[in-house]
Amino acid sequence: MLQCDVSERPAGEPVVERRYVVAPHLMLEAHDDAHAIVVNTATGARAKVSIAAFRMLSRFDVPRTVSDVFGRSDDGRAAARVRALVDHGLLWDAEAKRPADKPRRRPAPFRFCNAPSYAASGARADVVVLGVPYDLGGSDNGREGPLAVRQKSLDYTYMVDFDARQPAGWFDAGAGARILEGVRIADADDIPWIHGEPQRAVFERVVVTLDELLPDHGVPLVLAGDASVSHAVAAWCAGRHPLSVVHFAAEGTAGEREGESVTVHDVARAMIRIPNVRSVATAGLREVSGYAPPPGVSEVTATQLRSGDHGDLVAALSLAERVLLSIDMDVVDVSTPPSGKGMSLREVREAIQAIGDRHRIVGVVVSGLDPSTPMGPVAAIVACHLALQALHVATLRRAG
Repeated sequence: MLQCDVSERPAGEPVVERRYVVAPHLMLEAHDDAHAIVVNTATGARAKVSIAAFRMLSRFDVPRTVSDVFGRSDDGRAAARVRALVDHGLLWDAEAKRPADKPRRRPAPFRFCNAPSYAASGARADVVVLGVPYDLGGSDNGREGPLAVRQKSLDYTYMVDFDARQPAGWFDAGAGARILEGVRIADADDIPWIHGEPQRAVFERVVVTLDELLPDHGVPLVLAGDASVSHAVAAWCAGRHPLSVVHFAAEGTAGEREGESVTVHDVARAMIRIPNVRSVATAGLREVSGYAPPPGVSEVTATQLRSGDHGDLVAALSLAERVLLSIDMDVVDVSTPPSGKGMSLREVREAIQAIGDRHRIVGVVVSGLDPSTPMGPVAAIVACHLALQALHVATLRRAG
């Protein structure tokens, strides 16, 4: 941890013409009577500064010169302290042009299916896996979900054919065929986030990182803590092409949204407001929400999916050519014996196949897995199956 006490810096030549401002993404983490700890939420870097230095930082909440803050009678000591804060990256010269920060990713303990890391083969990857263990959009504990999915996915080892030098894929016993053969997968680790930083900052980091990682043809697999993260992925996808979202969830659209944060209850309402998102379909509801969905949002219950032909139901939905597939694991009934209230693994697979037969899946989000629940380990197995099958449908359509 960086130790910084600007009072010990020798006096220097006053700088009164430049304007300075607190560095973006800076957040107060802790403080006492003597020191404060500030965090750069974009990089995770921490700095321990004196309370006097923190108070000085606070006075530059908007671009100001040293003379604006301390007056023109200052003998140079305040300017030297400001320069020390600039040197440590806590204050920015508001007049200087700076390159955009590239968000850092936090290494994950496991890679999805033990596929190569993005650093090793990401530039040529057809699928890029990214973990976003954010779960403050709901009340469930989903932040360990991405880790649980990655760990369980090690049962499905990523292998490359020695002679052909292409990924071997996997044999899908349910479909009786090989899937993802020749599809290159790379794991790009996790997006870091810190308690207390705005949700908007986390989601912006997701969008910027996906833009940095994905080639034009690449398909992201985002392992998310909760379904609110689908909003960030939808914003990234819609920034490239007109988009529809099919969101598998047990709950329908809530009432009118309150506040700026996106929650798992109103994520459909939030996504339909994203520019270039043409429609959002929430599928697999256990019961009708009771709220009228806003224009552009449709709802299909699990009973409707179970009783009708998946192809006919998908054809009846107003979907753009490109579709983001969002799967909240609460939609799947993993209980033993099945309760009959949620969708089975087979039913979700069939619905995904029906969507892929008619539309191009350009991204997959798997969220809402709480590994601490009694059925958490089973849900992790199901999540792996659905992720691999969705990727297969997405990449098969792209190849065709």
